[in-house]
Amino acid sequence: YLYEIQQNTSKIEFRVDSPVGEVRASFQDFKGRFTMLDNDKHDEPAVVDINADSLDTEAGFIGMLLKSESFFDVENFPSMRFVGSSFEWFSETRAVLKGVMTIQNVTRPVAFYVELVDADADNKYSERITVKATTTNKRSKFGIYTLLPLVSDDVNLYLSIDAVKQDIMVSML
Repeated sequence: YLYEIQQNTSKIEFRVDSPVGEVRASFQDFKGRFTMLDNDKHDEPAVVDINADSLDTEAGFIGMLLKSESFFDVENFPSMRFVGSSFEWFSETRAVLKGVMTIQNVTRPVAFYVELVDADADNKYSERITVKATTTNKRSKFGIYTLLPLVSDDVNLYLSIDAVKQDIMVSML
């Protein structure tokens, strides 16, 4: 089945260590879809598009800095994208979602650790589900070197995704 991300009840956040402490930010505008297939036979088991300009922080100055050409350069690169290539379950509720992420026209492999946290007890293909996904990546892999090593190269990405099953069945062929 195909699931559509519900933006109004989902979160995409990242955290990075800096001299002023942990910097937290989130994206407010994103959309996407995914399947829950147990193999890699589907071309794109997940696609998530993020509006980079929707980045929000608690501190206005940090938000402006992150949106600037020094970091995300949202004026020249207004969107980011994740495209999954395989969804591999290793327990009833845990999986690894592998794919590629594109930030500033730089595409690199990324693997998310996924946990199904809310679904019908006996059916991970229920009508509405919640999944949590996490990954840690180096921002330098995407060409973002500003303030290294002062600000950590490791960026922790956290997703809490509510999704609704669509009436479309995905072929496993």
